[in-house]
Parts: sequence; structure tokens; C-alpha cells
Amino acid sequence: MAAPWRNVVPATEDVIDITANLQPATGIFLDAGDFEMFESISSIKQVVQGTNYVIKVRISPEDTGYIHMKTYVALPINNQGPVITGIQQNKTLNDPIESFN
Repeated sequence: MAAPWRNVVPATEDVIDITANLQPATGIFLDAGDFEMFESISSIKQVVQGTNYVIKVRISPEDTGYIHMKTYVALPINNQGPVITGIQQNKTLNDPIESFN
């Protein structure tokens, strides 16, 4: 059984690094190319055999210029970088961060 998702917290250095590493993959995932901005705002996480995150990322100055990016970070022993497992688009700053499939 997986651990519960933790409460929303402001973006930590770890989350900022994960977001920066996944920016190119996010552009490919969304077929979007470059973003006006790419700033992690906040996140939730779930510890499993590694860590799942849902990260709120600001990609443009518009009101709906946010995405919720679900990522998985494997345990260090697996020697893998973070991967995107899903993205929700057209989010706002006030949309709650929740897990999704």
C-alpha cells in the first residue's frame, strides 16, 4: 500500500531542480517548444519506492498559464533521473494540487 500524499508546500530546492531538469521533456510532452517562463510554485509528494510529485509550474503570465506536472523520482540506487508521468494543462494559481492518473 502506498503512503498518503503529503500537504501542499512551496517549491523546495529539490523540486526546483526536478522542474528544471524536466523542462525540455515537458516541451516535448506538450508539443509546445519553448515556454515564456518555467517556474515551480508548489508541490505535493508521495513516498513510494522512490517519490511521486505533483508540481504546480508557471509556464506563462496568463491566468491559466500553469500546469500540474506529475513526476516520479526513483531511488538513487536505480541511477535514473526524474520522469514525467502526466500533465494537466490550463491550471490557475488557485487550482488545488491533487494527484491524478
